[in-house]
Amino acid sequence: MRLIKRLDLDEDRWNTCVLNSPAFRHYALTYFLDASSDNWQGLIGENYKWVWPLPIKRTIVNKVYQPLLAQQLGPFGEDMRKEEFVECLNFIQKKYWGYNIKFNESVSQSWINDSQQHINVELDLKDSFQTMEANFNRNVRSNLKKAESSNVQISRESFVTKDVISMFQQGRGSEIRILDDRFYINVESIYNSFAKRNEAETWVARIDGEMVAGLMLLNTNERLLNFFTGSDLLSRRTGAMHLLIASIIREYCNGKYVLDFEGSNNEKLAYFYKSFGGDERVYLQAHQKWNLPI
Repeated sequence: MRLIKRLDLDEDRWNTCVLNSPAFRHYALTYFLDASSDNWQGLIGENYKWVWPLPIKRTIVNKVYQPLLAQQLGPFGEDMRKEEFVECLNFIQKKYWGYNIKFNESVSQSWINDSQQHINVELDLKDSFQTMEANFNRNVRSNLKKAESSNVQISRESFVTKDVISMFQQGRGSEIRILDDRFYINVESIYNSFAKRNEAETWVARIDGEMVAGLMLLNTNERLLNFFTGSDLLSRRTGAMHLLIASIIREYCNGKYVLDFEGSNNEKLAYFYKSFGGDERVYLQAHQKWNLPI
């Protein structure tokens, strides 16, 4: 194991390790980390057999933190043993004043003495749309009928990311105090970093030509990440977001794709995502606030 600065790591080998990891998540790719964190380092196993991104918050002291837009980090790779994980966590504990890490699903609760559980919702898109539609709950079916009667039109469009972000800011975002201008700049930067690699797309719902909902999707390694959404009141009244998600499922079903809803601990959001047939996945968080580095 060694700690390496961002500028010194082999970007291709790092990303290959992340992509080949059974617990692949977009958040650990170098271009996601570059856009979401001003400063990050990495722990690396021998020959890049595993990697562990460490976003660093520099104040008076250095702490390992979890960027707001990165749901799961921790180690990625094909072969990390419990002993290596414990060694890495002990190293982090001694090196930094504190840490707050949300791990991916590869980390077992038996590996951590004290952890907090979080919920993610995922939907395997291997079946036909007809089979998947049969698993939609009554609320989804009702809203799809509303969307049809309201003449909601779905399309994939470029150059509307600012509109989706603005829609979120004026709606749900206005209720979340910790979201500042920097947060929204990072949203756009992350999306653009994937878009220039043809790994991002924006799905839009319109009524009479006016946007009522939008969903920014990251599409890498046959994993679809529901990265960022925005909607207005009309969307909720007409079932536009339900139709938007159903359209994505229709587009990518019958294959190896997984739709990652990216949440949620919020009961209402979790219910919404599971209403499409999604399954809960548990991931863990560990933190230590103040520690005197050795």
